[in-house]
Amino acid sequence: MREHFLLDTGLLLDFFVLQYMAEARREWPDKTFEFQALRTQIDREDFQKFVRANRGHLGTSSGVVTEVHRFLQRAERGCEWRLRNDLRQRFWRLVRTTFRDLELTERAVPLIEVAEEVLIAHGPVDAALFELARRSIRHQVVVLLTADSKLLELCKRHELQAEYIQDRLRKFRETV
Repeated sequence: MREHFLLDTGLLLDFFVLQYMAEARREWPDKTFEFQALRTQIDREDFQKFVRANRGHLGTSSGVVTEVHRFLQRAERGCEWRLRNDLRQRFWRLVRTTFRDLELTERAVPLIEVAEEVLIAHGPVDAALFELARRSIRHQVVVLLTADSKLLELCKRHELQAEYIQDRLRKFRETV
């Protein structure tokens, strides 16, 4: 059975920032930004290959998209208005194109459908990802990919399939 991968915020944010910098040919405007999940050049290159190889088998939650938006707003703070508008337009066009090209699904999980204890301990975004990992998507094996040790531990405690992105990229390198 083919695996379906759920992508956490750090992975997508890093991926979108890398794509933006390549397309715009400029640095990310927030000088305090640090890659959260894809810290090495090898991981960045392999993640791009990984998502393309898994086109149609990738997903995330609506909360992750909202978190990406908050990072964009932080980057906009230091920009003059003209650059801010260009950043916003380029970034969201790129994100929408990526979702379409990769057939990356975005799923919403109503707040009342997440486990209360998970919501309290981990917040709404991780609670939604946990819930999506718990559910079967088209009867596929669902693997949550993250760089967040707390979210990974939560999934493992509940016997859900979850992996650090670096571990999955290592496996991916071995198969390519």
